[in-house]
Amino acid sequence: MLIENGVWKGYDHEDLQNGILRIPEQVQKLDLQSIHKCMFEHFGGGKRYGLQIDSRNPIYYSEGNCMIERKTGTIVFGTAESKLPQSGKVYSIGIGAFAWCDFGDKKIDIPGSIENVEKCAFYGAWGIRELRFLSGVRRIGDFALSATVVKNIYFSETVEQIGFCDLPDTVVALKVDERNPVFSSKNNCLIREQDKTALAIVGTSAKIPEGIRAIASFACMKGTSPTRLIIIPDTVMKIENDAMPNSLLRLMYGRNFQKSKTQRLRERGNFYSDGEAMLPVAIIKAHRNSYAITYAQQHRVAHLYLEENE
Repeated sequence: MLIENGVWKGYDHEDLQNGILRIPEQVQKLDLQSIHKCMFEHFGGGKRYGLQIDSRNPIYYSEGNCMIERKTGTIVFGTAESKLPQSGKVYSIGIGAFAWCDFGDKKIDIPGSIENVEKCAFYGAWGIRELRFLSGVRRIGDFALSATVVKNIYFSETVEQIGFCDLPDTVVALKVDERNPVFSSKNNCLIREQDKTALAIVGTSAKIPEGIRAIASFACMKGTSPTRLIIIPDTVMKIENDAMPNSLLRLMYGRNFQKSKTQRLRERGNFYSDGEAMLPVAIIKAHRNSYAITYAQQHRVAHLYLEENE
């Protein structure tokens, strides 16, 4: 195990004993970036093993195969074999705690005793079929679910903060408890009630509810996934420039994406190449003289017209 001045930086096969990763008492801090790098080098990711902390460690202890900081009650490191403690002594899932776990095919409930799910908590985790934030969970950080394969998400009535809405492409259904005063869900949309903004649009089709006034940045994060039809009512009077996949294509390739290719994509508009075919990744459908159609024309997003009586 790689430990430098009390900082845990990595591990390999030799550190596993009977499928258990044992953390010694001298570990006082984690370098998660280095730990994950070692994990991929030696295991290819996944974190499919148990976890145990030396009982003499003054900073951390283990419960349910979770590494927990004594002082704050924060889970700082977990594995695919972890079971979230419900003792009432754990209050937070820390930054990147369950990143890159391979859960297989699980439904995970975040108990109400855990108030905070910090940013990147489940980043890149595989095999989460359903994730439920139960009554008592209050804050969910940025990118908490990024790059996962979650299909169903439930937010309880106590959730008052949802970070950057980077919901994974795999989400087919989301639900917010009807008693929640901050957020709501309808027609595959996650809505912030205060300003009637659609924060996320999921599934292969969505009809944005009447009364919604805006569509937030990255609300439609589908990149090059199958065609999506988004019906937008006349009440929508603001759509952020980066709300639709068209403006994300360049970001998906990072800063090294060639300018010439970027320009070609812009000229093609809201399409991706499937062999020789050009297929739209999102289609806006709205009334001919609506703000949504004006947006679609300005941003080269594929669009269709609603009949006046629709």
